[in-house]
Parts: sequence; structure tokens; C-alpha cells
Amino acid sequence: MPDSSLNDLISRFNSYDPEDKKALKKEVLNNSRDMLWVPNPGPQTEAYLSEADILLYGGQAGGGKSQLMLGWGFNESASGMIFRRELTQTDGLEADGKKIYGHAGWNGSDYEWTMPDGRTLKLGGMREPDSWIAHAGRERSFFGFDEAGQFLEIQVASLVAWLRAPPGVRTRVVLASNPPRTKDGLWLLDWFGPWIDPGHPMYPTPPGDLLFALYISSKDGDHSGVLHWVEGPGEYEVDGETYTAKSYTFIPASLEDNPYRNTPEYRKQLQSLPEPLRSQLLYGDFGAGLQ
Repeated sequence: MPDSSLNDLISRFNSYDPEDKKALKKEVLNNSRDMLWVPNPGPQTEAYLSEADILLYGGQAGGGKSQLMLGWGFNESASGMIFRRELTQTDGLEADGKKIYGHAGWNGSDYEWTMPDGRTLKLGGMREPDSWIAHAGRERSFFGFDEAGQFLEIQVASLVAWLRAPPGVRTRVVLASNPPRTKDGLWLLDWFGPWIDPGHPMYPTPPGDLLFALYISSKDGDHSGVLHWVEGPGEYEVDGETYTAKSYTFIPASLEDNPYRNTPEYRKQLQSLPEPLRSQLLYGDFGAGLQ
């Protein structure tokens, strides 16, 4: 069943007279006619429109995480790249991408779409801790990390340095993930603690609210960093060096938000999983399995 907000929206629409319904449908079609992909109402639309430099989107399984990254990449990014930890795991992204954009412009050798206007969307993998180096030579306006909890912090933090674009072109990072299932992904709780970690001093920050932070690399060589939360955007000096704050947010996605996946059969599969996997995927519980 749709969530309550979607139910309210449907109820309001059904209360309109036929002419108003017709006008609303026409307006929606006009506003989305140039979009290859349109987000579902609710959290997926909120995530699509979020102004955060770095967005964590997800939680529960089936919330439309991969579709969000593909949709943004095809519609909005100038030069995007979406990663899975293993390149062989991008087959689902490739299949879904071809449903959105088709086979035109797809280069199977490079795992990349090239669109008529010159924009590109590429798929890639980073199996080894230093695999990010192979992708560090080309500037990108958009990085997506599918199942971000499977990546190492150094892989994500290092590639963000190549997130650049000409003036006026939007850049962003989308971390699409269920709760991390191994220690590799525990950095997500450090980066997004204000939204997902009850032990964080800034918890609970409302979903979608922007917070600003400086990412300060660790000096002890452990390939990690520390987020220093600041009051807002702008430049800040730390230990004699000037840093520019980035905006972060978390938007939870649930199975109920995705009408294409929200079926009794799929929910039954999730309910049958062993713990803590059941709580992680069915409820999006970032605290499950930490011990």
C-alpha cells in the first residue's frame, strides 16, 4: 500500500472534478515531457531535488535507490559515473539504464552511455582499496555509489576530489545504500550520524535537512577523515588551512515508497531473512548488527 502522504494525494486528486483532473494531468505531462525518467512522488522526488552536495538515500530494500541515480544521471548530470564495488555487479544498472535510455549511445567496452548533446553516464567498479586511482583522471559532475555501505571510506572520499564542472553546472554525490553489513561501511554512521545514529550529539536531525561540514583527513595514515560540523556554507580555517564546507543530508527510502517493487511477494522474502539482515533490509535499521 502507498504511504499515508501518497494516500492523501490520491484522495485529493480523486475529489477533483473531471475538468480539473484533466488540467492537472496536462500540467504534469508538460512539466515532465523532456525528462527521460520521472521520480516517484515522496522521498524519491525529495532526493532528486535535494540541494545537498553529498546525499545518503536509502535504508530499506526496494526503495528505488538505483533508479534515482540512473534517473539523475540521464536527466541532469553533465558527466556522471555510478559505481558498484564489483564491476560485474553493474549488470543490473546496465539493464535498468537501457530500459530508461535504450541501447543508443551505449559503449559496452567502456560501460558508458554518450548522449547526443555530449553528456555521458558511465558505470564502474572499485574492487580493491586503491581501485579508485584508475578513475581519478577524469573530472565528473556526478558520482553515484550503489550499495555505498560496501565501499571503503578512502574510495569515496578520494574520488570526491574529482567532482568538478564548469561554472553553473550542478555537481553532487549520491550514496545509495541499505545499512552497512560489514565494517567496510561503518563510515556511513560517521558521515551521517546526525540523521541515523542515536548516539550522535546532533541526532535526530530531520530527514532532508542540510547540515554543513568540513572533511579533515586523518594525520595518522589510517586512510580516514573526520567531519567537522560547521554553522553553514562558506570557508573555514582549520590549523592554518582554509576549507570550504560541503552540505550533507540523509533521506530515507522505504519499500512502500516504490509502487514498482512494493509487492506482497517481495515483502515476504524480506520478512524471511535472518537477523540482523532482516532488520537492515526490511526496516532500514542502521543500528542492526553493529556489535
